[in-house]
Amino acid sequence: MPTVAVMNPVDVDRPSGRRRSVADPGAVFTLCALIAMAACGGGSPSAPTPPAPPAATWSLSGTIRNEMNNEPLVGARVEILDGADQGRSATTGQDGRYLFASVRAGQFSIRAAAEGFDVQSRVVTLGADLVVDFVMRRPAPPGTGTAGILVQALSEAQVPGGTLDVSGLGVFTTEADGTF
Repeated sequence: MPTVAVMNPVDVDRPSGRRRSVADPGAVFTLCALIAMAACGGGSPSAPTPPAPPAATWSLSGTIRNEMNNEPLVGARVEILDGADQGRSATTGQDGRYLFASVRAGQFSIRAAAEGFDVQSRVVTLGADLVVDFVMRRPAPPGTGTAGILVQALSEAQVPGGTLDVSGLGVFTTEADGTF
């Protein structure tokens, strides 16, 4: 605690010649302020630390449909594979929709799975509400496959990058040499 010396100035009452003590109001205020600072730990007061802002959260939703008939898939499951919300999952309802509420912002992977369909994964970056739809494809039956070369009917030239929709098996895109 700082040491403070207070001088007791003396004033002479001129007409009577008596001496009297006079306290300087500024010195009294300064003394009180120093005592208060010492009692409170000294220094200037500090503002309380504000609480950290809550992490931003958003919704992630979408629809899962069957590739063959565009019908919604009921009971499909979507799971967050990594990131701050890893392990959360949602299941589609009668309308094929899923919803994750209050998902923390960031980049992470999600996976959609439905019985009898190939699993699909996506990497998403969430910084606002986001809709991610899936169109699910059935795998080819074991021991069967579809392969061929797409050619133009008149010239028989191979068609690179062509799209072939085979009923019951899916949509195929040809390679640079026309094969699929």
